[in-house]
Amino acid sequence: AYQSDAKGNLHNIFLACKAYWSDNTGSKVCTTAIAAQASYGWVESADVTVTFTDGTEAGFTAVGSHDSDSTSTSFTMDSVGNIS
Repeated sequence: AYQSDAKGNLHNIFLACKAYWSDNTGSKVCTTAIAAQASYGWVESADVTVTFTDGTEAGFTAVGSHDSDSTSTSFTMDSVGNIS
């Protein structure tokens, strides 16, 4: 369940950033603060950490993990929405 929560947060922030890029012609960097704005609607789950290594539309890369996951697994989402 913890891993699903982390993956769900990555999926949701990706959708929020896609909406942001659509509004800004993909030319600006998306951040967690931008994605969390009411107009984009991302809400980070408790105990989930999401960080960006690249917030651009073309190079989007975000890493997510859940603090309670005993395996300490982190997941990465790329610019086409694939999670590994």
